[in-house]
Amino acid sequence: MQRALPASTGMEPADSRTGPNASTSPKHLYVKNVAARYPSGPTWPVQMRADMAAAYLDYDNTKDLCAAIASGYVPFPGALRHRGRITEPVWYKGVLDTFVAATIMMPGEAS
Repeated sequence: MQRALPASTGMEPADSRTGPNASTSPKHLYVKNVAARYPSGPTWPVQMRADMAAAYLDYDNTKDLCAAIASGYVPFPGALRHRGRITEPVWYKGVLDTFVAATIMMPGEAS
């Protein structure tokens, strides 16, 4: 199952007539619903696909990540990566770190 993400950030595929987005509006991205995936090594990569971004942000799967994005709780992907005929969203670790740091409440702060 794939979940559509609104691409209101202007992240349209380079050519909406080819690849997995051929029959869809260029205003949507599709992310396959898969389990969150952790890196095989001790560090997180600078660019993360949806499954790894889900793990980094402590979501169980990409469906939950997409729901959080649609609700405004998680930032949109920072770029699109083109691999052959496939276009996939990627998140930058630095952007995710900044986002998480901004959401952490300090002791004594009102919610």
